[in-house]
Amino acid sequence: MRNIIYQLTEENYQVINEVRATLNMMASMGLSDSNDSCNDLSKEDLICVLSQAECRLKQVLQNTAYK
Repeated sequence: MRNIIYQLTEENYQVINEVRATLNMMASMGLSDSNDSCNDLSKEDLICVLSQAECRLKQVLQNTAYK
């Protein structure tokens, strides 16, 4: 098995954290049964958010150097 080490820029690291936070928020909105959450996510909203996350992560991957 080959170990690949990625070198992220601060900007790319920030993008990854933003995507992670967005996906965590979406998961909690869809799974939580508390009165404070919004369970009314439409399929279109979910697809849009996931598509944007995919695009942002693809940009990070293209801009990331590895050894």
